[in-house]
Amino acid sequence: MKLFLFEPRPLAARIRLAVIVGVGCLSPTAWGLQLVSQDTQIDSSSAVDHYEVINGATLTGSNATLASTRVTNSRLVLNGGAVVGGAVALTGVDLVNSSATLTNVMVRADNTALRLQPGSTAAVTRGGLIGRETGATLATGTTLSLDGTYVAGTDVAGIYMGGANLVANGGSVLGGEYGIVVEELVPTDRATIALSGTYVKGLSGPAISVGYPGSRGQADITLSNGATLIGGNGTLVDVADGSQATLNVSGSTLEGNLAAGDNAHFAVALGQGASLVGDFLASDTATASLAMSDGARFTGRLEHVDDVSIASGATWALVEDTTQKNLVLNGGVVRLGEGDSYRTLNVENLGGSGGQFDLHTDFSTGLTDFVNVTGTSSGSHVLNVASSGSDAAQPHIEVARTADGGADFSLLNGRVDLGTWSYQLASDDGKSWYLDGSDRTVSPGTASALALFNTAPSVWYGELTTLRSRMGELRWRSAAPGGWMRGYGNQFNVQATSGIGYRQQQHGLSLGADAPLPWGDGQWIAGVLAGYSQSDLDLQRGTSGTVNSYYAGLYATWLDASSGYYFDALAKANRFRNEADVALSDGTRTDGNYSNLGLGGSVEFGRHIGLNDGWFVEPYAQVSTLVVQGKSFSLDNGLAADGDHSRSLQGKVGATVGRTLDLGEGRSVQPYVRTALAHEFAKRNDVSVNGNRFNNDLAGSRAELGLGVAVNFGSRLQANAGFDYAHGDALEQPWGVSAGLRYNW
Repeated sequence: MKLFLFEPRPLAARIRLAVIVGVGCLSPTAWGLQLVSQDTQIDSSSAVDHYEVINGATLTGSNATLASTRVTNSRLVLNGGAVVGGAVALTGVDLVNSSATLTNVMVRADNTALRLQPGSTAAVTRGGLIGRETGATLATGTTLSLDGTYVAGTDVAGIYMGGANLVANGGSVLGGEYGIVVEELVPTDRATIALSGTYVKGLSGPAISVGYPGSRGQADITLSNGATLIGGNGTLVDVADGSQATLNVSGSTLEGNLAAGDNAHFAVALGQGASLVGDFLASDTATASLAMSDGARFTGRLEHVDDVSIASGATWALVEDTTQKNLVLNGGVVRLGEGDSYRTLNVENLGGSGGQFDLHTDFSTGLTDFVNVTGTSSGSHVLNVASSGSDAAQPHIEVARTADGGADFSLLNGRVDLGTWSYQLASDDGKSWYLDGSDRTVSPGTASALALFNTAPSVWYGELTTLRSRMGELRWRSAAPGGWMRGYGNQFNVQATSGIGYRQQQHGLSLGADAPLPWGDGQWIAGVLAGYSQSDLDLQRGTSGTVNSYYAGLYATWLDASSGYYFDALAKANRFRNEADVALSDGTRTDGNYSNLGLGGSVEFGRHIGLNDGWFVEPYAQVSTLVVQGKSFSLDNGLAADGDHSRSLQGKVGATVGRTLDLGEGRSVQPYVRTALAHEFAKRNDVSVNGNRFNNDLAGSRAELGLGVAVNFGSRLQANAGFDYAHGDALEQPWGVSAGLRYNW
């Protein structure tokens, strides 16, 4: 006698769903037949027989080998071993309103390795289910749980299921045609499939087919934790004519196509960690949608997928000119062209707010990506136009248009950086949006180049201040041979003639040694010094620079003890290592670096005038000059900068007022206040950026104020500390601090 489990259909017939009921299905042609009606245990020593388990019994096997086994209203528990189906019994394990737990068991059969008939559940851990036609067949209402299991149907499908529940963790499912196929076996039959880290492959057809030619299906599919789908025909999930499916993907990367047939319904959701590279192709009579969120990525074509929503930074990358019916952007990104490919996105209806369109434009040819809304539009959206190191030849290009003027557009970071300049977005009528070259500003790349070429003088003078203080200390006491060290830090706020402002923070360390000269009038002291400083430049908008300065020099001071007149001289050579790190308008970064040399000197003449009670006043005049080697360099994005020799000629007049307090036993302390007026005379320090010339000098005057104290602990050890402030049109020094020690030998 024969009983059909499901209504015969083309595929069902191929899978041979007919089940032979009775002893004949377990005919002992090759093995014996064991009828189990009470709890029974078998092991590796038991005979290889067919089993039929009935009457609520439990058959428990440990490393046992069984022939085809049928369980009706009962339970099967196998740990290790194997189930070997025969040529007569087409199913390895057949469950009828029963449950099975299989652990490390290999089940093989001529037709289906494991079949779940109505009311049945099975949990299979590791091991395998291998059938010539299907690895597993699931009737409506059944549940199959797989954990690290290998399932294969060599001819047709790895798993064939009706409105059943499939949960898989790891493992793999392979089918000669379909990986998994879902069929609507009874009206409103709907399957649920949850694959976590599972590999599913259809060797010649789709990985998952919901319905198939001549039959419909319904399914809710969830992929997570690195689940992988491979379709031999390039299709990952195929929703056949009249079928319905949902696909939710997270934490998985898919490569291949999605398809929806005539009158099919297919809703796809890509969530956190999801990526799809392929096409989503639907029939013109299908209802298809794509929803993306949480940073998901989709690269490919959409055909008749009328509804697309992109949120939370998710990205759709176009691969060709595209026409889309409905597009809703809520924080989502649409990336148009790249490289030499320029693409147009035609949208009938644009909704949402906070969306972003990534565009790129060739200003030398007028080629550009373009967003065109032909119907309704709403919300505020951002255009992220790719930056470039090359200058624009025609900075007036339309990049977006709306038919109704309902949507507003702005540029990411408020600008687009193109070579020397940054450009704004403009619209005359609220419908056509274009890049405007009439309102341009200096780009961050240009600002970084100008700042680096302009920083050497402030670096050099920041180092010089500490050395001047050192020579003042030598004049304070009769000098003996000794060595010294001094640490310092400065902040400069710079506003060059070019209009480029930046903040410079400098810190460094100087070391030196000096001694009285044995010739002349005996009032000369000479020394050598070396040191290092680092200056960090903040140009705002995320752009920064660094200047590492290595220096060495010679210095000398002369003091006529009787008159108080003194003379200081210094010569110092520097090697500057300059680095730019530029944040561009499109969110990318570029950098560049170069090294150059500097040589400078300073002379100062003044008089130390002693007053009553240890007070003194010290008027002085100083002239300093510096020449820094010109250099050319470029940023990685192609922006080219060429700096002429930088020059500085600075004059300064001022006075120091202080008092020497004798603490006894050879100890003393000397607090002081210093004021000065400085003027920078150099007015031309030209820099060229992409052929555009800028005057980059720091010409102008500034007032300076310094406070300090020097302490003498005896004949050998002295300490000092100071604070400096300066304010001028081109340069402000909000603070400068230094501290040092000297030891006399």
